[in-house]
Amino acid sequence: MKWLFISFVAVLTFCLIFTSVFGRTCYVCDTYKDPIGCRTESLNDTYLKSCEELHGTKSNVYFCRKINQYVEKLMGVSDERVVRQCGWEETTRACYNRAGFGSRLTVCTCYEKDGCNSAAHLPISWILIMTTAAASLSLRHLL
Repeated sequence: MKWLFISFVAVLTFCLIFTSVFGRTCYVCDTYKDPIGCRTESLNDTYLKSCEELHGTKSNVYFCRKINQYVEKLMGVSDERVVRQCGWEETTRACYNRAGFGSRLTVCTCYEKDGCNSAAHLPISWILIMTTAAASLSLRHLL
C-alpha cells in the first residue's frame, strides 16, 4: 500500500511539472490592436498561441500573463488596456503592481493550464498545491 501512495504522488507531481514546462499555450492579444476581442473574459480560441512557436527556446518554462494597463492621456482622460501574452522571466509573485509617470500596471501570471490568462482573476496555483497536498495526506492516512 505504501508503494501505491508513493507511485500516486510521483505520477501527480510529474503531471503537474510536465504541463507547466512543455507545450504551454496562452492567449496572445492586445486591446490597443484589438479593442473589442481581447477585452472579454471569454476569448475566442484564435488568440490561443503556442509560446514555443512565438518565442522559440528563450526559456524551458513558459507561463501565461495578463497585464492591465492604465494609461493617463492628455486632459485627464485615461485609457485602460489589456495585454495577454506568454512570459518566461519568472516571478515569485502571482500578481504585482507597477507605477510610473502617466501609467500603472497590474501584472498577473499563471501556470495552471493552457489559456489560463483569459480569466479576470488568474492565480490559483496555491489553491491547487494545497488541495493536492491535502488529498495526498488524506490518502496516506487511509492506507
